Amino acid sequence: MTYYSTTGSENVDKTLALAKKVAEERGIESAVIATTTGFTAKKAIEIFSGTGVKLTFVGTSRRARFPSVLIDELKKRL
Repeated sequence: MTYYSTTGSENVDKTLALAKKVAEERGIESAVIATTTGFTAKKAIEIFSGTGVKLTFVGTSRRARFPSVLIDELKKRL
């Protein structure tokens, strides 16, 4: 388990890199990524690129949906 001294987007790269490492070590084929604005989704696509791990993105806000432009961008990058 990893703890951070502060919250925020500065922890995203390290967290996703750790998740990628564990997925590769354990043969995990899919991962669910929570994201509010799509920032984490974009980073996850970059970090997991070439691994074969299927990514599923889940919004964390009930009030807002991802803009269709963002959804199209994420689909193209997968």
